[in-house]
Amino acid sequence: MKFNSVTPGIFYTDLNPAKAFFVDFMGFNILHEEPGLCVVQRDGVKFHLAIDEAEYAKNPAPLFRIETDDIQAIWQELLAKDPDKKILHPRFPNGPELRPWNAWEFAVGHGEDRVCLVFQQWVTE
Repeated sequence: MKFNSVTPGIFYTDLNPAKAFFVDFMGFNILHEEPGLCVVQRDGVKFHLAIDEAEYAKNPAPLFRIETDDIQAIWQELLAKDPDKKILHPRFPNGPELRPWNAWEFAVGHGEDRVCLVFQQWVTE
């Protein structure tokens, strides 16, 4: 037996801004939607977006790392949608950076630092 993937759940008080970010900006598809729940997917990455008006939606922002095999293509896609870099994380103003742990990275943030997605491409020799 093996574990194949992780599908994080992210809690919101309103799903409309979450869907706008994941579907419209990030290019995810909606796999399932019902009142209070939306499951989105792009390639092998899925997120469960759920309404929680109490504790979970008010906790600190989650950070997720998404590994890719073409970080420059993702950067160009998202930069074209956000040329003013309002959603692209200010830590990476010029695009992906080679980090000390030997991976190229950049990040996007959504809604008052509610969610941070770090895209990562490991350097292979």
